[in-house]
Amino acid sequence: SLSWTARLCAMAIADDADALKEAFKNEKDKSCGIGAAVKEQWYRVVEHVHSDGEEESYEEYNDCFEPVPPKHPFYPYCVKNYFEDIDEWSDDQEKAFATSMAYAAAKSGSTKALEYLDSYTGKSIWQTHVNQMGHSFMTSLVEYACENPWIDEPVEGIRVILPGRNNFRYIGEEENLYMRHRGGNGNHLHLAAARGHKSLVEALLEGGMNPSPKCNRICELMDPMTNEWMVDARDKSVKQLAFVED
Repeated sequence: SLSWTARLCAMAIADDADALKEAFKNEKDKSCGIGAAVKEQWYRVVEHVHSDGEEESYEEYNDCFEPVPPKHPFYPYCVKNYFEDIDEWSDDQEKAFATSMAYAAAKSGSTKALEYLDSYTGKSIWQTHVNQMGHSFMTSLVEYACENPWIDEPVEGIRVILPGRNNFRYIGEEENLYMRHRGGNGNHLHLAAARGHKSLVEALLEGGMNPSPKCNRICELMDPMTNEWMVDARDKSVKQLAFVED
């Protein structure tokens, strides 16, 4: 009785990469797989009873990603919304959905499923921003790992999605790793070190993080008077040191 969205979540969590590949084979088929899952998310049936007792049923556009109800066992894995700036007519619906599935795989350490979903999106999935409030794929995953230091799975997920030093696709791409966590003064590496999470620190360093650079802003803002980028006071006294080569 599970919806197709929940089935895909189960495949990702169970690390069933072969089943995911089959489900993502035909995006246009709305009867099963990713086609059916996207259809479930973008349109939902709403039943309404008017004051005169007349019942009405209609389809409503739904821009929220919630593949399972709050009380479902998969809910903690699937609650993240990665449909930011994706609308009803966008060509990126399937890729946005795959990113949500990838988050479930990353949290559960499902490395094969995560590798497939990362390749399916065709981009560096770790860079995905959820919203303009400073939440991203990586910040959410790092915070989850820090909140549950006894769980190895999210660390394994981070090892899979980070490219490693000198393996970034584009010049400057690694700057996205140094965004400050909302409500704090540090980036991923600072947070992991402060929590004493040794394996997470190691995974971030192996993934390409440099302990020297200062944090990036959560939001890029420009001073309208000077037309210059606004620098947080917490960054002004930070010195950037040269990275020690191997």
